Amino acid sequence: MTGIRIINMEKLKILIVDDDKTTTSILNHMLYVYTDHILTAANGAEGLELFDAYRPDIILSDINMPLMNGLE
Repeated sequence: MTGIRIINMEKLKILIVDDDKTTTSILNHMLYVYTDHILTAANGAEGLELFDAYRPDIILSDINMPLMNGLE
């Protein structure tokens, strides 16, 4: 075997961090097809709290947000 791993998408935990509700809603609906373990945060500070609590596998973050930007 060449080291290829099959990932069970249904078990992935995804965190979406964005202050735009429309963007968050669209991403949530698009990703729900693959997993129902989706967390959403409206700013970086809230996203950091959810990250600490749930340790998601994937984080999708806006860069420009109030309180704390996506890179922080």
